[in-house]
Amino acid sequence: MSERQDRNIIEGVRRRSPGKGFPWGWAAFFAVLCIGGGSLFTPLPAKIKRGLKEIVSPKPEIVKVPADEEDLRRQIETRLRIEMEQAYDRQIEAIKRSADKRVEDAKRELDAPKATDFTQSSEGDIRQLHAGIPFKAEVKIDKGTLASKERVTADSYVAEYTLKVRLPAPARTMADLELSNPKLGTMLPGLAPMVAQAEVSPWYFKIYDNKAEHLKHDATALNELLTKHNLYDCETILNLRAPGGRKVFLMQAEMDVVSDGSDGDRLASMPDEIVNSSYYQPFTSYGWPKKPRRRTR
Repeated sequence: MSERQDRNIIEGVRRRSPGKGFPWGWAAFFAVLCIGGGSLFTPLPAKIKRGLKEIVSPKPEIVKVPADEEDLRRQIETRLRIEMEQAYDRQIEAIKRSADKRVEDAKRELDAPKATDFTQSSEGDIRQLHAGIPFKAEVKIDKGTLASKERVTADSYVAEYTLKVRLPAPARTMADLELSNPKLGTMLPGLAPMVAQAEVSPWYFKIYDNKAEHLKHDATALNELLTKHNLYDCETILNLRAPGGRKVFLMQAEMDVVSDGSDGDRLASMPDEIVNSSYYQPFTSYGWPKKPRRRTR
């Protein structure tokens, strides 16, 4: 060792060789290798690949379509869209019609008549005819044989019509007469003694005999019948005799009054709608057949 020593050198410590330091290059290479291996498990390689492909591959050319072709394309698209919508509407309409038909068929099946024995009879129906006659109708149904046989059988389809009429009895006493005219005895004080000895006139029975004959003819011919009011309009016809021996003819009957016509004086009082009618006449009008005058020579 030289006599002149370096001040920075400590005795007892050997100087390291400069050629044997830390391997920084290998450490850096190893770090880069680790980072590259880890990046393989990230989306980064795919991005890098796409970027390189965009740089290397040529860019696609932009083709410009003329305006006429654009218009044609729009027209074709519009027509196709309309055709598709029309086809869709037709399908929907067909589905609706099919559904409606199924519903109607189901209702028709529910309303279809069920098989019966056809022997039920009607319970009868009573109606008031225009003439005031109660009309009773009843249908009776029985089982028969073949239709071809029933068609030629007389009593297989029959309608029976029966008119029942009760002819009235004449009023014979004052009590019977006062049922229709309560003040008759007061108006005619001497009537009661005469009624006690009265006899029923044959004309009373003749009137109802004529009505019965008319009813028989009209009923069998199915003509219009007498009204109930007109059938029972005559209460009685009596032959009386006054105390002096004079004969008295008494007839009690209902009278039809044309209150809106020429029979205005047959009622004691008239409603305003009749009095104010243009057809109202305050007095009964009478008429007789005219006879020509004979000329004298």
